[in-house]
Amino acid sequence: MKGVSKVAVSLMVVFSLMLYMAAFASAASTTGLKDGVYGAETQPTKSSNSIFKLIVAVADGKVSTVDFGMYNGPAKLNASIAEFVPEDQRENFKAMMAEIADYQEQLNSKLDGAKVVKSTKSAKGAGIYETLQQLWKDVAKDAGGTIEGDAPAKASNADSASSTASNADSASSTASSSNNPKTGDSSMVLYYVLAGAALVGMVALGRKKHIV
Repeated sequence: MKGVSKVAVSLMVVFSLMLYMAAFASAASTTGLKDGVYGAETQPTKSSNSIFKLIVAVADGKVSTVDFGMYNGPAKLNASIAEFVPEDQRENFKAMMAEIADYQEQLNSKLDGAKVVKSTKSAKGAGIYETLQQLWKDVAKDAGGTIEGDAPAKASNADSASSTASNADSASSTASSSNNPKTGDSSMVLYYVLAGAALVGMVALGRKKHIV
C-alpha cells in the first residue's frame, strides 16, 4: 500500500506540473498599441439596460490606465448600491461587482487584458470574463495592436461590442483575434518536452505500481 501511495503522489505531482506548464505556454500578451485613449462597450439588451465598458489609455506605446466597469446610463455601478437592488437579484449583483473588482485589480497590475485570468468569484451565467476579453480585443484592434499567443475565449453572449477611440467617431466593432504565434513559441516547445517526459514518467510509475 505504501508503494501505491508513493506512486499516486508522484502521479499527482507530474500532472500538476503539466497543468502549470500548459498555463504558462498559453499565456497571451498585447503588443503594438498606438498612443491614445480607446473605449469599447457592449450594447443594452432586451432584458437589461446595463452595459459593460472598457476604457484604455496608451502612452509611449504602453498601457498607462485601464478602467472596466458596468454602467446603467452614465452611472457606473458598484457594490455600495446593492441595498437598492431588488432582493431576489441582490446576491447575484454582489457577485458580479466582486468579479468586476477582481478584474479591475488584475488590469491595474498587469495593464494587459489578455493576461487577465478568470476570477474564482465569477458570477453564474454573467459571462463577465468573456465580455472583458471581447472588449479588450476590440480596443487592441482600434489601437493597431496585436494579441500574441493563445487568444482568450470569445464572449459567450451574442452582443457585439461597439468601440470608440477618443480621437475618432463611434463605430461598431467585431471580434479581432490574433493568430500570431511568435510569443510563446519557446514555452510551447518546453511544454511539449516536459509533457513527453512526464508521460514517460507516468508509464514507468504505472509499471512499478503493477510490480508492487
